[in-house]
Amino acid sequence: MQATLDSFRTLFPEFVAVPDAQVDFAFEVANEITCASDNAKLFLCAHIVSLRVNEGVGSTGSEETQGSGFAVVQQVGDLRAEYVAPRPEDADFARTPYGRQYLALSKRKAIPRAV
Repeated sequence: MQATLDSFRTLFPEFVAVPDAQVDFAFEVANEITCASDNAKLFLCAHIVSLRVNEGVGSTGSEETQGSGFAVVQQVGDLRAEYVAPRPEDADFARTPYGRQYLALSKRKAIPRAV
């Protein structure tokens, strides 16, 4: 299955409330982290979205990729927060069922991952 927004929405209906822009951003991060198969990238994207939802990252901010992690810029009114979140490591993948599935798929095919 090709890793697209439509395929993500089909496989992971639990993220229906997550805006398309956040899912697209997760795909960008997933593409920087791995050159895995499309199926593995879908699970990696779901892992990233799940972490962001569980950590309370809202849809009011904009995100940009940068350096060795990804920069997150959030702004609500005059309040602005900027920080660089590190790229996930294997331990982080264990935090969600999507991350564990991604690891299983990537280890089975020995896909290189950036760290």
